[in-house]
Amino acid sequence: MPEKKSIDVLVIIFRICSGVLIIIPLILSFFIFASKNYDIDRMFQIWFAYLSYIIMGLQIVSGTHFFVFQRAFGARILMKLHMWATPVMLLTALLHMILMAFASSCAGNYGRCIVNVIIDGNPYQILARIGVLILIVSTIVSLLRLCCVKKMPLIVWRIFHYLFYVAFYFVTFHIFSNGIKVITVAKGHEGAADKMDNNIFKAVHLVLPIYLLILTTVAVIIRIITQIIRILNQKKKKQELQNRNQYQSNENQLIEPA
Repeated sequence: MPEKKSIDVLVIIFRICSGVLIIIPLILSFFIFASKNYDIDRMFQIWFAYLSYIIMGLQIVSGTHFFVFQRAFGARILMKLHMWATPVMLLTALLHMILMAFASSCAGNYGRCIVNVIIDGNPYQILARIGVLILIVSTIVSLLRLCCVKKMPLIVWRIFHYLFYVAFYFVTFHIFSNGIKVITVAKGHEGAADKMDNNIFKAVHLVLPIYLLILTTVAVIIRIITQIIRILNQKKKKQELQNRNQYQSNENQLIEPA
């Protein structure tokens, strides 16, 4: 009974932390749209970027929740969320990139903006693009396994599934680099609008990534530990079964007539 109670406490803590991720987009949208210094296309660029990032964190956390607490109430709903979060997150990430390529500030020079989105950029932007490519391939592999290729080797799916975590960290580095750059440039600015923009960037480029980074890292560690425990338990059960069979075989030999 104490073990069951401790699991219930873990479920509650994990769900509260996950629930915060659902509230964040609402708070984020309020602050972004409250700022007077953003064009409408810039607002949606930021909105889709962080919505994609938040869904990415939620996808990792919900998957871990199901993996660790399979019999907990609502675990299967979280598994459905985990499965469909991947294509939704990819869609929002692509929308972010499309809006960047066709922003109003690019009028008359869309070709250059498209090149900037796809090729140009600092190392952290390149990491973010690699992360998006991983998401595209991972989503295609997951959808193929769900819909068409039922006999896909599990190892293939797992490789791309765990690459998802790599994509998450790549995108996080990209967000951190943007945040540090913008906050450094904004230092020394005066006025309520500048301060508000600076606070928005601190919230979405530093506070949010740190929170998600901690939450997803804990989720990954829990998942790895759970996987190791399950493998060890399976080996133990297999060994016990072999010992039981061997014991039974020896018993049968002893009672057989000479």
